[in-house]
Order: sequence, then structure tokens, then C-alpha cells
Amino acid sequence: MSLSRKARRGDTILEQVPASAASRHLDPPCRYHPYARGRYEVAAGLHPLGRDLGNGAADARVFQLDRHWQAYAREKRAARREALSKYVLRVQPSGALLAVVIPWLARRLASEYPAWFHLTSTRDQHRLHCRLSGETLCFDSGWHLREVLPAPPDPPYRDAWDALGTQVQEDLALVDLSDGKSDRLCALHLCLPNYWAAADKIGQDFAAIHAPVPGMKRLNRNAGALFSAAIERGPYVRFAWGLATDPRLNHHPQPPPGVDPVHWQGRRFDPARPALYVRVERQVLVGFTRPRGLLFTIRTYLEAVAALPAAQRQALYQAVAGMDPDTLRYKGLWCGRRAILRHLRELAECASACAPEHESHSASQDKGHRLASTPRART
Repeated sequence: MSLSRKARRGDTILEQVPASAASRHLDPPCRYHPYARGRYEVAAGLHPLGRDLGNGAADARVFQLDRHWQAYAREKRAARREALSKYVLRVQPSGALLAVVIPWLARRLASEYPAWFHLTSTRDQHRLHCRLSGETLCFDSGWHLREVLPAPPDPPYRDAWDALGTQVQEDLALVDLSDGKSDRLCALHLCLPNYWAAADKIGQDFAAIHAPVPGMKRLNRNAGALFSAAIERGPYVRFAWGLATDPRLNHHPQPPPGVDPVHWQGRRFDPARPALYVRVERQVLVGFTRPRGLLFTIRTYLEAVAALPAAQRQALYQAVAGMDPDTLRYKGLWCGRRAILRHLRELAECASACAPEHESHSASQDKGHRLASTPRART
């Protein structure tokens, strides 16, 4: 089985989306292989933010901006135009926590990417110039969004949460822990969901949100300890992963108006024209103490399975082969499992015929091994 030139280079599928003039100067995307041990498991899998996972300085950043920024921005703009309330939601009361999180977001972007975000503050206002989008976000002294220069987008930003969430490649989720007894998902900026809807989860607690996920009972019971660890000792990074049969970033359960639901749903593997992509989520947990709360960032990465290094293709086959039926059903792999496993096995077996690939991807393999060497790194 031969690989295309693009697959041999290891380019991700998003390379086909033209980059903007500005985003071309950003770094190439990070690569993570949380399946590198060859098994799937549900665990917290927390890594301290900054631990070297093979991507250099990017591993220490909450936000990871790269040359694919334009592709993510285009998907977010399309989602917002389709139905803003479908992807960007808040419940009350969330104002006190957002009053802390909004300035933190602006300052973090300016700190992590000073070449791309410039923040100026006076007694009466704050301005964040976002070089990638070309927008300047103007806030009052209390960090409420007042103006967008040179012109507001279509549709206009609903608030500061919406404006800042649109500047980054991550989706954002905010958990309110202020009463000290319970947790509640109080704000979402979810333009690139992986088969879940913001409207179904907003206002729920951690256990209710993750109830459909097989194997989550133990983690649900320990949610309080997870939150406390992130607030008191974080930030932390964790990973989730699965397989997709198309490279679309937005997989909301409900298609946009006029779009064929079967086509939108995806997860239909065709052995005659096999296409498989690994969808990895890098999730960063950032805690806040006053008021008590937690920010989740969700950065989605897509890589064509055929473009993976040989060792990662073999590990991926082993991990999917070891999934139980409930997990396969949850991840949309049950109906096509036999054909998918056959295809993965063929890709794994072709490793011996792809010796040049091994050399060209030695760095990528090392990244995967570093991630796999840490305890329980995958969910």
C-alpha cells in the first residue's frame, strides 16, 4: 500500500485550507498521540501545563495558535452565522466568574502571543488588537465589550466571551464552583463540537454532562477532586481521542438548515474509498479561586491515519481493536467496526513497506512516546 506525498510528509488534512497572510507565519500544528500505548482507557490523565510532550514551547501554552488558524476561524464564523445561540451559550448567574475570566483571557493571549495580540489599558478602557482577525476589541473599565473596530462581524459579537472565543482555535467551557458544593457548566463557546450540543449540556453538572460516556462512573464520582486539583495545583492538560471518517471540525448533532442529515452526521466508513482521521482533543484546565471556577479549553487536532508514523498506526489499530462494544457505539464505530479494523490493520501491516517514513517521522514518534510514557494519558 503506497502513501501519497502529502501523507509521507505527515501533513494534517487542514493543510488544504489556504492560510491567511498573517497565519502563514505561525508555527506548524502540534502533534499528540494519546493512543501511543496501543490501548484505550477512560482516566483523568492530567499532565501539568508545561510538561514537555514533544512540541517545545507550545506545550506550555494554554492556547495553541498555528498556521491552520484560518481554517478554524472560518468554521467558527460559519457556525456563528448559522445560529449564534446554537453554539454560544451562557446561563445566569455567570457574571461574577466571567468578570474574572474575561480579563484573564485577554492578558493570557497578549502574554502567550505578543506578536499577534496587543493589549493596551487605561483608566477607562482596555483594547485588545487581534492581528490575525484584524479586529480591535474595545472593552470598558469593567471588561464589557463596547465596540469592535474597524467594524463588528456578522453577526455582531454577543459579548466579550463571544468575541474572545472567536479569536482562538480552541472551544471554551466555563464551570461555576462558587457555592462550594456543586458544579455547573455556566458558559460555552462551542463552535467545533464533537457530536454534542451546547444546548444539551449548558447548566448541567459534570456527572450529568458525561453520563453518556462509557466508563466514566469512577471519574464522575471523583469530579470534585479533579476540580480541586486544577484550582489548587493546575493548570493541567489532558487528552481525548477518537476516529472520524471526514475532516470536518464542526460535528454538531443537528445539521445546518438545508444540509442532508446523513451527510452531516458522517461516521460512514466506505471500504471502497477509505478515509479515516484521528481526532485528538487537547483539553486545558485552568482554575480560578475568587470566585471559584474552572475554564476548560478544547483544542481539536485532525490527522489522516494514513499519514501517521508507522509506530502510531500500529498503536492506533491495537487501541481501537481493544475497545469494548459500548465504547465503539458511543464513538460511532460500531456499525463499520469490521471494515475499519481491517483498514487499520492493513495500514499497520504496511509499516514494513514504508521504511523512509520511519526516518522522516522520528521526531513525531518521539512525541507520541513521551505522551504515552506518562501515566494514564488518554480517554
